[in-house]
Amino acid sequence: MSVAGEGPRKQLRQGVDTSVVAKRSFVGLALSALAIACALVGPFLLDGVSIVLLGIILGGLGYYFGLRIEDGVGQSVGIVAVVLCVISLFVSALMSAPQ
Repeated sequence: MSVAGEGPRKQLRQGVDTSVVAKRSFVGLALSALAIACALVGPFLLDGVSIVLLGIILGGLGYYFGLRIEDGVGQSVGIVAVVLCVISLFVSALMSAPQ
């Protein structure tokens, strides 16, 4: 039973091995970094929209992993990645030729 004063962070320390938490944090940051790379490369490619959409998905997964382990840096990087991907999506749409 958990006491009302205990937060999820204390339960996390008691119930999960720290190496698992470190791995999840690393995976979340890596996914967010890949999303940022997709956002930076997307406008320069011919089919940049599909790469930017992949970046949005990766950034969302990075945010999710950061949220699950209460990693503030992982959450912030995931949000930045998604915002950059959305901006990149609009830039690549503006740079494309009209049909």
